[in-house]
Amino acid sequence: MLHARVCAILGIGLMLTPATTGARELELAIGQRIGADSNVFRQQDDEREDGFYEFAPSLVVREARTDDLIYSLRYGPRYRAFFDTDGIDGWDHGQSARLQWQATPRDQLSLDQSFSSTRTRRLEAGFGDSALEASDRDRVQRTRLNAGYSHAFTPRWSGRLGLEFEDLDFDAAGNVDNRAYGGSVGANYAVFETTSVGLSASGRFRESRGLESRNELSSENVSGSIAASFSHAFSPSLDLSFQIGPSIIRSEPDAETVDATTDVSFFATAAMEKRWRQASFSISYTRSESGGAGAVTSQILDAVDVSLAYDPRPDWHFDLLGRWNRRETLSDLNLGGLPFNVGTQQDSQIFQVFLRGSHRLTKRISLRGELSYQNQETEQSFSISSAESSRTIETFAGFLSLRYLFDPWIF
Repeated sequence: MLHARVCAILGIGLMLTPATTGARELELAIGQRIGADSNVFRQQDDEREDGFYEFAPSLVVREARTDDLIYSLRYGPRYRAFFDTDGIDGWDHGQSARLQWQATPRDQLSLDQSFSSTRTRRLEAGFGDSALEASDRDRVQRTRLNAGYSHAFTPRWSGRLGLEFEDLDFDAAGNVDNRAYGGSVGANYAVFETTSVGLSASGRFRESRGLESRNELSSENVSGSIAASFSHAFSPSLDLSFQIGPSIIRSEPDAETVDATTDVSFFATAAMEKRWRQASFSISYTRSESGGAGAVTSQILDAVDVSLAYDPRPDWHFDLLGRWNRRETLSDLNLGGLPFNVGTQQDSQIFQVFLRGSHRLTKRISLRGELSYQNQETEQSFSISSAESSRTIETFAGFLSLRYLFDPWIF
């Protein structure tokens, strides 16, 4: 996890670099939640219900120097304590940093960094990249870093370079830690003021770090893709974009008796957003390479996200979020020659729905409620025993939250 910690520190350092003009703002908030969970152990059978209390402070440092430099740094730990169930209370952590710098009228730099350390029992929107497992203590740590540089060659032509880093660390036995390095290059052409087309190429190297003490296999996975893109604004309130192209993934397990495999597929993204005066609706689809399930080799992740936001009044806000994803292990490896049992397939399908509402009672105090539902189906097969297992985990949860926002500190 050394690389993960370095990236987290790098993100924090970049956000706090001394500025010559403008003022930074530090914002502290304290939240408290009380709620209930229908399946606290995330089990298929013998589900256990329980209520919980959660303490959720948050800290934000931000600065906006006109349009030249904008950055923010957020940190939000959460402590959840259950009323009746012992041994599963604990902290979860989330940190993120964003920076956008307009270095010249033609050149822009961007940085997005995030780190989270969460127990697999949490049910949160936005964490669909990792498959949850039935466990009361196992923890997943995720670190992501994306850096981008764009340059406008002419009013119509622009180019972009991107670099990315990802690290996933699993406590659960059977989930293999992995780390990925990637890059991309692309060009866009504005056909009209509202329409643009583009071409891009990307590549990623993912290293799965299996532990011998757990009889886990290691592997090296290389993926690449070439994609064409199109975006169009039908009106000031309706946007559509998509990108699609062929992809290839090659997996080389670290075992003499296992042959490398090559899978040819496609990667794609598509998104549509519609905005009204008091509401907005968006839907997106993504197909990409992933290591979020902790399998020996890379997986293909298909994800659909739907979001509906409604603001009937300035002090009221409602959200309806839906997420579906399906994860398939690409390489059906022949691991029968290994002297230990290895999970060769680890496929899953997750469906999530979140209904949220918030009301600002005063300038500093707000009330928030959330109801959520999750259904997860997981299938796994093993090398030597040829055994197969499947399970379905269903969870209902909800909470009420009271949040107090302190006066910001300008420095």
